[in-house]
Amino acid sequence: MKKSTFLLAVSFLVLTSSNLWAQNHSEAGEANLQQGKSHVFINDLSLGFGNGRTIGTFGLGYGIFVADYHQLRLNMSMMSYGSEYRNYGMLFSYRYYFKKQWHINPYVEIGGGIGNLYNSTSSGFTGIFGYGKLEGGISIQVKRFGFDLGIKGEYNKLKENEFTIMPAGGVSFRF
Repeated sequence: MKKSTFLLAVSFLVLTSSNLWAQNHSEAGEANLQQGKSHVFINDLSLGFGNGRTIGTFGLGYGIFVADYHQLRLNMSMMSYGSEYRNYGMLFSYRYYFKKQWHINPYVEIGGGIGNLYNSTSSGFTGIFGYGKLEGGISIQVKRFGFDLGIKGEYNKLKENEFTIMPAGGVSFRF
């Protein structure tokens, strides 16, 4: 009985969601994803765990749509690896939004950049390293704002190869 009630509720939500979200092109926030539009954003809001440490990230950035649904982005970020390490980085990335007729657009993002690591328990600056990022999720477009929720994987090579998977979120404003 519980299973059939659950399936009925999910089916109802799926069938009615397009009516709840359906609006015309500009009202649905699709105008946010058109060529020539610029975004400023707070991104990489995430918290994860890797190699026995709590990892948190925060970033600011700028993006421009070079074609409809194709965005080039510049991210400046700060990562915290436990209490002893801080990483400051700059990442260039490409994000593609899949076209939908609702407020919700799935996306994928790939990028690479450089960072430096500061170690508070030793002499300070530890070194410069490269890192890469792969992220996927959904972006909800409402008027001039976008709200992102996804999952990202990051790989960096400083002293050791490290791959981290963590949730990601962000907010953007179009102008």
